[in-house]
Amino acid sequence: MPNEIIREHYNKFTAEREKWLNRNRYYYKSKERFYQFLIPRSKRVLVIGCETGDLLASLKPSYGVGIDISEKMIDIARQKHKDYKFYTMDAQEKLPDEKFDYVVICGMVGELEDVQTFFNTLKTAGDEFTCYILDHYNALWEPLLKFGEAIKLRMPTPFQNWLQIDQISNLLDLCGFDILKTYRCFLFPFYIPVLSFFINSILINVPFLNRLSLLRYVVAKKVCTETHNYGISVVIPCRNEESNIKHVAERIPDMGRHVEIIFVDNGSTDHTADEIKKTIKDNPNRDIKLYVQPKIGKKNALIEGFDRAQQEVLMILDADLTVMPGDLEKFFNVINCGKAEFVNGSRMVYPQERQSMRYLNIIGNYIFGRIFSWVLKFSLTDTLCGTKGFLKKYWPEIKENEITSRGSLDKWGDFDLLFAAASFNLKMAEIPVRYKRRVYERSKMQHFRHGFKLLIMTFIAIKRFRINC
Repeated sequence: MPNEIIREHYNKFTAEREKWLNRNRYYYKSKERFYQFLIPRSKRVLVIGCETGDLLASLKPSYGVGIDISEKMIDIARQKHKDYKFYTMDAQEKLPDEKFDYVVICGMVGELEDVQTFFNTLKTAGDEFTCYILDHYNALWEPLLKFGEAIKLRMPTPFQNWLQIDQISNLLDLCGFDILKTYRCFLFPFYIPVLSFFINSILINVPFLNRLSLLRYVVAKKVCTETHNYGISVVIPCRNEESNIKHVAERIPDMGRHVEIIFVDNGSTDHTADEIKKTIKDNPNRDIKLYVQPKIGKKNALIEGFDRAQQEVLMILDADLTVMPGDLEKFFNVINCGKAEFVNGSRMVYPQERQSMRYLNIIGNYIFGRIFSWVLKFSLTDTLCGTKGFLKKYWPEIKENEITSRGSLDKWGDFDLLFAAASFNLKMAEIPVRYKRRVYERSKMQHFRHGFKLLIMTFIAIKRFRINC
């Protein structure tokens, strides 16, 4: 639609905007909450189509910019939200000459004259780590929405492009974006106590029924076009693994710019620490370090190691040699070329060595994998594989918001890291690894006690990622 028509339309209804917002308060507040679910606080945020600035302010950014084609809308936004910057700007022609952590395209894709050109322009507002989020209404609702306008339940809007979620995703793909996730929200955009919650939080998760939802969200990042030269910190939590230490260190391959090997002795009662010291002495040309974390629990050891790590990529390797250290190179290569920011290992693809995993564990992993694929919107086959890797730039935020502040029951850190990757919209990948039988030590997993904790964490994840949003 021509820009001047859109500008005149929204200028015309600016004075009435607050009235329409109050009339549909449940819908707009729910939309704000969903964006708050997708975007952590204290980020650099650009909102395109910001109108009067309420959505931007609700996100509590450390630095916030809103742009809109209507100068009258921007005037109101500047008066209401003085902590943020607002500009009258046609996003189809230019964007602010800055980089942001999150770019929000709020309900305006349907009004664009050339969607593909706009998506190409979008790339100037961020780098490969910038997360782009857009929402668009389901075209099946068009007759109902026009009826709502006719009976004064909804502010009149310009005619919209006939875009379905597949078409939007296709255009983003053509313009060099990776689609990370899509969401369907709102089966019932009105507030009736209990009923609205049941429909919009429970029924919305029913397959096929959710295809009738009012709003669709797309979360995307730019395709990375360059290979980095990262260094890697391999964190190896170990407790009573003295027989494995030498073999672990010898088999870690050289990768990237530099390899830092960090052993964290987690309350060993044997000679694990002495063996690590000997390994350091025997390998003077390798960057091998030992730290002690007496507080029992693999997660505590990981926190110690991640806090001490110096390189750009963090990798976890269990000291029991059930996953071969050479497989780390596969994880590193995926992160180094920008195809993923978080990589999870899977022991459930290749045939396992005999007696490497009990049948009960295999069944449990399969079930948890299916559940968490649905919960986190990423295909997982193994949620408990100890081999993982991610970019260190995300660690401070992961630690503060996921590891130490939520009172998690996860003593290993596997679920917490997966939750963090989903929460912060990281590009995720899963890499198959060959799983070997433990040679020197028995597994420290206690099936029923630990399995019960995993079940509780599963329900917590469902509530957090599926019901509350």
